[in-house]
Amino acid sequence: MFGSMYLLPVFAQTVLGYTAFKAGLLLMLSALLMIPIFPIGARFAQQPRSGIPIAVGMLTFGVSSLALARADTNCAFWLVAFWATFGRAGLGLALPSLQVGALRELSPQLLPYGAGTLNFVRMSGAAMGTGILANVLEHRAIVHNEQLFATQSERNTSTVELLDKVSSLLIEQGLSAAEQLPLAMHYLGKVITVQATGLAFKDGFLLLALCFLVAAVSALALTRAPSFQARPS
Repeated sequence: MFGSMYLLPVFAQTVLGYTAFKAGLLLMLSALLMIPIFPIGARFAQQPRSGIPIAVGMLTFGVSSLALARADTNCAFWLVAFWATFGRAGLGLALPSLQVGALRELSPQLLPYGAGTLNFVRMSGAAMGTGILANVLEHRAIVHNEQLFATQSERNTSTVELLDKVSSLLIEQGLSAAEQLPLAMHYLGKVITVQATGLAFKDGFLLLALCFLVAAVSALALTRAPSFQARPS
């Protein structure tokens, strides 16, 4: 969950080319919907079988991540905002049930310890999730960069056409033949880096989707009735 909060704004600015204000607006819109969703999630959390809203919420966020993995610079802002908001709505549905389900079977004496342990696990997971996603992005960007550079040759018609177009523009600017090729190759390198970064973010969103889909299946184990009812001391 916290890893997704890191991934989305960086993706919006790095790949989609949004300004910091526009990326912040994207996060704000997705967060605002969680306000009315939380009471609904809290109502479901009071039910004995809290695994169903957790599974639905996790599945919703997984579908949202799959959709964002397909986003590119041609996607409209409101389409990206819709899928980001759709995923946050799933979190708003799942989080209350996660909180209640984790502490439901504890006796009153153990509730303070359970709440403390839950917060520790949550913060540790936040640090681990963000760190893992950051490393995945860096590693996959390097891999995609190397793979794309390996395809650049005279037989690659797309590359030849791009270099020809860039050279034509440089000629119009009055640059000499000796300056054209280095500048055209530099521009090609920047294009490849941008493409590699976009593919790395796609891998990051796919990893998020996989994790949340696994979590949705795992949450179905919580649909059983509680084996222990907390008794007052």
